[in-house]
Amino acid sequence: MNDLHIYDIAIIGGGPVGLNAALLADQQGYDFILLEGQSKLGGQLVELYPEKEILDLSGHQSILAKDYISWLLNRFPDTSINRLLTHQKAQSILPFDAQTLKITTDNDTFFAKFVIVASGLGVYMPRLLECHGAEGCRNIIYALHRLDFLKDKRVAIMGGGDAALDWARDISKHTPHVTLVHRRNDFRGNQAVIEGIKTLTIKKPYVPITIDKIDDEATQIVIEHVDTKQQETLDVDYIFVNYGHIPVSSTFGLEKDGPGIKVSRAMDTSTPQVFAIGDVCHYQNKKRRIDVGIGEAHKVFENLKSRLGR
Repeated sequence: MNDLHIYDIAIIGGGPVGLNAALLADQQGYDFILLEGQSKLGGQLVELYPEKEILDLSGHQSILAKDYISWLLNRFPDTSINRLLTHQKAQSILPFDAQTLKITTDNDTFFAKFVIVASGLGVYMPRLLECHGAEGCRNIIYALHRLDFLKDKRVAIMGGGDAALDWARDISKHTPHVTLVHRRNDFRGNQAVIEGIKTLTIKKPYVPITIDKIDDEATQIVIEHVDTKQQETLDVDYIFVNYGHIPVSSTFGLEKDGPGIKVSRAMDTSTPQVFAIGDVCHYQNKKRRIDVGIGEAHKVFENLKSRLGR
């Protein structure tokens, strides 16, 4: 054991909640390491929604998702930034001895007294647009990384959740030719986000039927009214699809509660010395929001003060 480096805390997941947990660890003087499986830090905010405007974070009236991650990373001193490791996909968390846990990734092995699992939804696969002609279309897009290329383009957005409504709001700032298509009469997301956008056309309840394309680029999409079966044709330069994502997350053999890892009020899991926070954990009335995950991180560190003698 003498030749092993044993961290106080290992954090699994480099999304916004994991980064906030790492920042708390750094500010409180813990010897920590953060392990992120992807090639960059930020989780879904960077991979899927970098241009999304976030309005519900304490301390930020309004901030783009990518800017929030940059703001977080800039709060780490240079001496700590090398503790945030990418390309380290955690595969197992196992007891090493009575006081130490062994974390195995696809590239290395780490040891820590405590582990905080903040891996979110893990790997996320978008639910694909399934209608005739959709396969192989290069201008069907499932993640919004930039907005500048959409100036005055004809855009159709498929979906009715919060992310789809955010896209409709943000894209409408760059083009007056946006149509939002939803299969139900009521949106699942917060409709207030798109209220007052005079150039936005809303089609509901409609579903996509077929896509016409030229050289693997969609030029038109035919949509059909769910009840009347009346069809309409939309001319498009781009089709954005947000039907949600299929989570492929690992719970590392920890006891589950519905869709996530079961935790106590103190965020303890079924395995001693392992906590879970953010979207990966679940409890009654759990809300999947960044600010909730940050609050859970604070609970963990209150718990750790006594356990690590702080």
